[in-house]
Amino acid sequence: MFSLTANVRNEIEKWWLQRKTKWFLLFIVLIPVLIAWLVAGMQGNIGISAILGTDFPLIMLGLLTSVLLPLYLFMAAADSFSGEAASRTLKIVLVRPISRAKVFASKVLALAFIAIAVLAGGWVASVLSGLSLPGSGSAIGIWNGMTAYFAAIFPMVTIAIFAVLVAQWFNNSTTTLVICIVLYAAVKVLPFFLPEAAVWSPFAYTDWHTMWTSGNVSVLKLLNIIVFLGSCSIIGYTAGLYRFAARSL
Repeated sequence: MFSLTANVRNEIEKWWLQRKTKWFLLFIVLIPVLIAWLVAGMQGNIGISAILGTDFPLIMLGLLTSVLLPLYLFMAAADSFSGEAASRTLKIVLVRPISRAKVFASKVLALAFIAIAVLAGGWVASVLSGLSLPGSGSAIGIWNGMTAYFAAIFPMVTIAIFAVLVAQWFNNSTTTLVICIVLYAAVKVLPFFLPEAAVWSPFAYTDWHTMWTSGNVSVLKLLNIIVFLGSCSIIGYTAGLYRFAARSL
């Protein structure tokens, strides 16, 4: 267990020390600030400003979970597995007294931490930025925002595990990133042509946080979706671990 926690800390430190990590987090903070500033400048349309002020954190969450965070998780997974395999640093890690299963688990846990950290930073930035808009700052609005951002963790972790699975088949981070983006885009577009596919696609639930705040969805349905996302994560994790344990590094 100590080797696992130590390697998780090592993976998080490697992530934090990357320059693009700081740039991405800065981007996540500046996006809501810029949008709030633009909306606040619309003095001639107070109605729109008030509506956006009430739902501002949720609007920012929709942008974060549909595009920005999945793309970043694809990049992080590609660097963590394919990139390190290409540079041979992953092989060096295995020289330590730690099993492949623990190395794999530590990298997946680090990706989950990244998803949670980005969502937490996005929530704080959107709440603080939204204070400049009319209708923001209410206790109910803040609570709904917290609930939605917490709910977003589940599909984002599932997406991270999907990226990890894809990364096991390539030793080039660019190839892994491109494949992840193409597959993600294809699966997101598929329900427009085949609506039934949305029910069985974990990527269809990147905006499921809206179900938590709408008040029109039963608890049973939310639990069913959690079980579905959990099942997809377990299948993806198991397949990825099997491939990681068998691949030549």
